[in-house]
Amino acid sequence: MPTGSLLALALLPLTGIFFLTTLLGGLRALRKREPISLKVTGPLFFYRRIQSTLVRGREVDLLLLAIACAQNVLRLSYGYLAALFLMNSQRTSPAEIAIFAMFVLFSLVLGDIVPRLWSIRYPDIALKVASPVSSLVLSILLPITLPFLWVSGRW
Repeated sequence: MPTGSLLALALLPLTGIFFLTTLLGGLRALRKREPISLKVTGPLFFYRRIQSTLVRGREVDLLLLAIACAQNVLRLSYGYLAALFLMNSQRTSPAEIAIFAMFVLFSLVLGDIVPRLWSIRYPDIALKVASPVSSLVLSILLPITLPFLWVSGRW
């Protein structure tokens, strides 16, 4: 696979990580103020209905667990794509490897630091913006996270 397409493919898990981190940070920021319900995520957060249908229990706690599991899956997939890039880069120039190193650094800033700062500063806006994309990502990764939710929901 060409290295350029691997970098482009790596944007998918990075985008998911960005929006999930934003959602998680916004929920935590609002939770510190007062007890919250998932109604604060807005009507576009359709994952809430899916989760409440499949798993009974503490809705907010189970959502936080689902977000953490999904983030880890996305980080692993991002790492896998990085390893593929490095394996394919044996015949590439040092400039391409430098671009990849900058991309990894950029992903740390964009995927973790920026969404945390944004969601701490403006949790209401961050939740409304991140909810639709996060809901899509959580729904796609539901087959992986569902066993963890079932186990946690029964305890």
